[in-house]
Amino acid sequence: MALRLARARRWAMLAILGLVVLALFGFGFIWLTPYWIDLVRPAPMPPAVDERDFGDRVLYISPHPDDESLGGGGLIQRLVAQGKQVFVVFMTVGDGYRRAAEEAFHVFPARPADLRRLGALRHGEALAALGRLGVPAENVVFFGFPDGGLSPMWEAHWSDDDPVRGPNGATRVPYPFAYQSDRPYSGSAAVAELEAVLKQFQPTDVIYPDPFDQHPDHLATSAFVVYTLAKLQQDVREWTYLVHRGDYPVPWTYEPKWFLLPPGPLVAVGVHWLAFPLRGEEEAGKYAAISQHVSQVRTIGPFLRAFVRRNDLFGRIDTPVLRSVAGFDPMGAARSGAAAGAPREHTWSFIGSGGSGNRAEPAPLAPYTVVLDAVGDTLQREWEGSADLRAVASVRSGGRWYIGIQTRRRIDSAVSYELHLRLFQKVGVRRVDLAVRGGVPTVLPGSAPSDAIPPGVMIRGDVLWLSFPDAWLADTGSWMVEVQTRVAGHQVDSSPWRIIRLSPK
Repeated sequence: MALRLARARRWAMLAILGLVVLALFGFGFIWLTPYWIDLVRPAPMPPAVDERDFGDRVLYISPHPDDESLGGGGLIQRLVAQGKQVFVVFMTVGDGYRRAAEEAFHVFPARPADLRRLGALRHGEALAALGRLGVPAENVVFFGFPDGGLSPMWEAHWSDDDPVRGPNGATRVPYPFAYQSDRPYSGSAAVAELEAVLKQFQPTDVIYPDPFDQHPDHLATSAFVVYTLAKLQQDVREWTYLVHRGDYPVPWTYEPKWFLLPPGPLVAVGVHWLAFPLRGEEEAGKYAAISQHVSQVRTIGPFLRAFVRRNDLFGRIDTPVLRSVAGFDPMGAARSGAAAGAPREHTWSFIGSGGSGNRAEPAPLAPYTVVLDAVGDTLQREWEGSADLRAVASVRSGGRWYIGIQTRRRIDSAVSYELHLRLFQKVGVRRVDLAVRGGVPTVLPGSAPSDAIPPGVMIRGDVLWLSFPDAWLADTGSWMVEVQTRVAGHQVDSSPWRIIRLSPK
């Protein structure tokens, strides 16, 4: 009898637990359904672009072998057929994908030597794919930088004396077929090679990863290209392409009669999306090129084939110009009454927000916006609204240079707001990296000296303003900006790296 009661209780507890799990699942499904619907809802069909919009010498920059076929396989065929020169640069040879190495060589786990074998294999696959697209091997360059290591190279390992160690076990380019074998895995080396290629090819157009791509290697490639073009002041048409986002393409299946459409969250963030319609034979050629990447088709085939649609998709990004106005002083209230040399903080609330504080109105953010970011485009950002970036603004006034950061919810002292600047000056590039938490700015490693700390920080509702000496811009022609947010040391969001000019071209 006691045994039966124990069993009955056990089954009752399991039943209750099951009901709780079902209830939580149902609640989560109901709560998340609007989020997912909004996330995967693509934009309307963008305007069309054709081969006449491209010049005679087009440089396509690809983070890994296969990105050339996924992002521009149809366009490349058309350009070649029209007699235009197409050059392709691979930043890496895709030698960090352990699962692909394990599948290709039947080893587990994949060792660094296996990953280097994978790099050589993917080098051959890339040449075969581009051969299908009509690009000769002499127009293809492989830098051989580390797959999975481009972001550390861009952010932290800039010096040749402090290279990244790649998943392949190397700190220098190990491939004899590379553009420059034995080159250190460093940010400065990547810029030097991009400079050399741009000077050698003299392209009319450069196509590179969109800054809203979510793959770290793609983001870093985009930043390296934007940086190098600004440094060289080379006058080219710039185009972007998208590969890695959770909401692109929709769905991740082979749908050749469908269109590639931009993700809904990226409709109003400053990217002008353009569709390049493909002919039937170009669509078939794109499929054939993707199929040459056998090591990748074996592991992520459905995702790769999802890019075979009735068009290629490209973006054009406007370059904003820094505005100068009179009477803009959002820091005034923050400076008043603060001790000389001490960090200043002043918390304001938006009128109508329900908070208390100084009711003085600083100039609105919108007229000075230079970067827009998608909001609520991941679950973590949806949850951490104070770390979900909405916009970056900038303006010059009264001998000061102001940069504003806006988030979806109020600025929070638990969030670290990082500002990363690259100032292209007459002699060299000045690097400034700051973090603001609780209204207190600090200089991050790798930045300019301590004079980079701004003399004032103002926080008002969902906007944080920083102020710098206007003299910093005296010898500056343009500058790059990125903002990151971190909670407990973990990155939540980042704005796209964007160039801002001080005067129109």
